[in-house]
Amino acid sequence: MSAPARNPYAPPAAAGGVGPEPGPLPPGVRRYALDPVRHRAIVRGRLLRVFGALGLVVVLVGYPLSRTVPVESFGLWLLVVVCVMAILAFRTRGLTRRAFATYDLLVGPRTIRRTVAGMQPAEILRPEVSRAVETRWGLWLLCDSPRCALYVSGSLAEYEPLRATLGEWARIERVGGWTAWLRERSSVWRQGPRDVVAGTALGADESLAQELETLRRASSTAWMAHPQIRRPGWNARRLLLLWGLLIVFFFAMWQFLQPSPRVEPAVPGERPATSRP
Repeated sequence: MSAPARNPYAPPAAAGGVGPEPGPLPPGVRRYALDPVRHRAIVRGRLLRVFGALGLVVVLVGYPLSRTVPVESFGLWLLVVVCVMAILAFRTRGLTRRAFATYDLLVGPRTIRRTVAGMQPAEILRPEVSRAVETRWGLWLLCDSPRCALYVSGSLAEYEPLRATLGEWARIERVGGWTAWLRERSSVWRQGPRDVVAGTALGADESLAQELETLRRASSTAWMAHPQIRRPGWNARRLLLLWGLLIVFFFAMWQFLQPSPRVEPAVPGERPATSRP
């Protein structure tokens, strides 16, 4: 039996089978990386928006209750909220560092593949792109059949030239506000590898399948050194669950620290009454 053909585009192997550096690129394929300054600015802006929304919730919920609950209960709850926000900030900082070390976006004539730590590889094909939606954070490529998506971060070092190229794939729509937020929430779970599906362009075009396979062989494998998030969007749901637990904790501490009612001594001929100090 003949030996398998060597992959000329494979990243160099390292300990554990993970290639820390990407290999050479096939003809017609370009590699894009994150720009540190732009990426930090985008992450900082999104984090400030989250903190602003959480701060508004704290004010709207906490201020009315602070006038009726014990100071100790409200202060303890506020301290827990601040600690959670600090943990979120440090976790985001760690994810940003991992993104710099593992982000890899390969763009071919008809294919795109993105890999980054914590998420499964995402792939999309030009013949299947039905929409291109741009928010203030980046560009979403969307397909209707099959339903899949891929996010191109606005913090890429050569984002504008790439945006012009992708504008030839589909007309770019600009959205903002709640529309952008809903688009992101509905599309993030649709990112993933592009497997063969009967009746689609990948199943009918052998050359397209070969181009995608070539892109996979040239892609960096540095993302494999980090654990993968099994369900995209789980972090957001986990954050909502955590805030729900904080609210429950607040009310529990409120009830625990409230003084118990005091029974006034009964006067002959009168009904006993209760009062609070």
